[in-house]
Amino acid sequence: MVSVIVAVVVTMLSIMSAIIGISQWIQSRKGKKKSKVEVIVTCLVFVGSFILACFSLPKASDSIDKYKEYEQAVEMQQTEDDQHYTLAQEYIDEGNMFDAIRQLQSISSHYTSYQEAQELLSSCIDTYKESVLTEAEALAGKGALSDAIYVIKTAMFLLPEDTDLDLKLDKYSNDLSQNTINNALDEATNYADGGDYSAAITVIQGALDDYPDNQQLMLKKSDYEKIYVKNILEKVSDLLIDHDVDSAVDVLNEALSVIPENSELLQRMDECKNITVNLSSLNYLKEDGKFEDVDTVVANDSSLIKNGFTIWGGESSRTYAIDGKYSAIVGTFALTDESKNDDERCVLTIIVDGKEYVLPEVRAGVRPVSFEIPLTNAQNITFTLYSESYWTKVAVGNTILYKK
Repeated sequence: MVSVIVAVVVTMLSIMSAIIGISQWIQSRKGKKKSKVEVIVTCLVFVGSFILACFSLPKASDSIDKYKEYEQAVEMQQTEDDQHYTLAQEYIDEGNMFDAIRQLQSISSHYTSYQEAQELLSSCIDTYKESVLTEAEALAGKGALSDAIYVIKTAMFLLPEDTDLDLKLDKYSNDLSQNTINNALDEATNYADGGDYSAAITVIQGALDDYPDNQQLMLKKSDYEKIYVKNILEKVSDLLIDHDVDSAVDVLNEALSVIPENSELLQRMDECKNITVNLSSLNYLKEDGKFEDVDTVVANDSSLIKNGFTIWGGESSRTYAIDGKYSAIVGTFALTDESKNDDERCVLTIIVDGKEYVLPEVRAGVRPVSFEIPLTNAQNITFTLYSESYWTKVAVGNTILYKK
């Protein structure tokens, strides 16, 4: 509005200056003698006034047009604000304070009844907040904290900076967190009391994923892990005493899926992986007879014998140096599939530093024989075969040496 007034004033002054200039010029033409300086000044005033008038007129016109646009915008805003106010009153009559507040918050500060609208907005907010807080408290009292939090968050969509709502949201969120933590601790305790520490640790870890800094959860998990690891290591030791390395590795793999980074379990796993050696990986010292190293051979019962050697009948022997490194050897002795119908007797003797271990004989119809021989501090081991037939072929395999 101010720019429009300024433009009009400037334009009027310019026109008046032009008129004065023209008047002075006419008077000079009527015979009134003017000095050259007066004539020049009069001409300059006239020309300047004319130029200024030409420049000011379009500016004044633009300002007037902009003012009209402004008045139209104000009028449209007033109409919109009237609509918001009317809708707000309708929502209030319906008891819908949420939408009433939204309508009143949309009213511009240029609205003619802005102060009245603000007073109505304040009243609606008070009523709405009281309703929200009452509803949320009732839900929280029933233990439905998630629902109470939802009610508060919905209200904070309209009133994001409301202190009362913010405090309630913090309280309910903290209560819900503690309830979740307590439930996890109770569930884990039930598992632990039943001896299932794996499940107990899994439950605690799930809660820690949501509340990673909670001291209760971290301490309880640490307690359960100590007991669980102790139990696992004892179980693995028992399996290794029975030379069941595969089962020991399986137990450790399962435990590491529960506690992936546990250093004790990882160390024991490394030890288990290095606790055995296949006999076929060793070089023999001497050999007498027809031996052939094989990766896999089919036994007379169609089972597979791996990592060993075959021997043709007659009398044969092979000696390995083991240098006191191993505690025991396990393996299998059998007829090969191609000799499964040979009924001649075959006997394998395993000699450990001069001590003989004679295995049961194999012949047609006899299943493969498993063996386990102690090797504590032994330096050499010799496999000696006696067969009644030179054409019978036997196999010794699945041979594993256990480190001390």
